[in-house]
Formats: sequence, C-alpha cells, structure tokens
Amino acid sequence: MATKGYFSHQPPDACDFRCLLNKQGIPMAWVGEIISWNNAPLDRTVPMSIGGWKNSPTHYGIITDCQFNRMGTGAAIAPDGRIYHVALFEGNAPDCQP
Repeated sequence: MATKGYFSHQPPDACDFRCLLNKQGIPMAWVGEIISWNNAPLDRTVPMSIGGWKNSPTHYGIITDCQFNRMGTGAAIAPDGRIYHVALFEGNAPDCQP
C-alpha cells in the first residue's frame, strides 16, 4: 500500500492478504486483516492506529476473536509520509468460547 499509493483491503493487482498467504503456502482456517494509516509523529503512530482499531467494533471484533491464535504486524512509511499499519490474524480454534 505504501509503495503503490492505495489504501484498501483489495489491492490493485487483486492479490489480497489471503492470496499472499496462499502464495507462501501458509495454511489457514480462519483469517482476518486490519489496516490503518496516519501521519502522526513516530512515537504516536502505533498508539493512534491501535486506538482507532479499539474504537471500531468491527476491527476490535477481529482483534478479540478467539478463533485467531496467531498474528503478525507490519508498518511502512510511504513517500508522502503516511505511515501504514497492518495486522493479520490467523487461527484454527473453531470451538473457542468467546
């Protein structure tokens, strides 16, 4: 997103996070993605993104979904100074009790 200048769960080349995981041979039963961007100072950018996710019922639902038992995060700074954040969640706990 940072290098290609877009902000969406659907990238221009149509290879979304599920596609990328499949290309790497990563098996997945349950998978979710949350994304954000801001241009806050570096010491505030992560708390700002996390705060936004926590205040969004949809995003917070992904973060707290007990089906997910693995996650990965990433960040990138675009040429225009925007800082992009992504968190991927994956799991195989279909019988979890929320």
